[in-house]
Amino acid sequence: MSRAIRGRRSLPPRRPEGPLTPEEIERLDEFLLRAGGDMDGFHMLDGFITAIALLPEPLMPAIWHSIIFGGADDDETATRVAAAESAGILGLLLRHWSTVVRRLAGGGDWRIPECDAEDIGEVRWAAGFLDGMYHTEDLREELISTERCAGRLDPIRRVADLPLFVDGQPGAPIPPGEWAELMRELVAGVNWMYRELRAMRRGRH
Repeated sequence: MSRAIRGRRSLPPRRPEGPLTPEEIERLDEFLLRAGGDMDGFHMLDGFITAIALLPEPLMPAIWHSIIFGGADDDETATRVAAAESAGILGLLLRHWSTVVRRLAGGGDWRIPECDAEDIGEVRWAAGFLDGMYHTEDLREELISTERCAGRLDPIRRVADLPLFVDGQPGAPIPPGEWAELMRELVAGVNWMYRELRAMRRGRH
């Protein structure tokens, strides 16, 4: 996939609905797994949207829809996006985007959302987050370089590099105490990037 996101940056339309229900998350997860794109389920989507939501100036949803449902060419991508719209998936994506924005704005020790108990969702989340950072690098570096974020990204890269399965069983091969600390570092790093990008945007105006 090409890295840079092209297109007009603008606030997406507001919707009154709240966070997705567990049933809606499962529905979205299943749709993504069937869609044939690079977004491997809900956890990867959540990580990707979190990286997109770090940008101080939000992107039009249509821009990241084309990445989430990207096909071999524009026609295949448009077909996948149309199928997602017909199935009501685009509305779920917009609602979840709003939830992620609120999560970041609230700061604190938020957790990666739960989905499939048999899956290592944190590993997929970290992969999705790095994918989102990759696609928005050109827009982010108007304010803050990747090098400056490097230390904050280290815990995320470490999680993304973990195997999804060990000896045929799901699970991260890290002691529980060390895993909990790694998750705290991951969340702290994302929160830092969110605050830093907004502070630098304000400093430019």
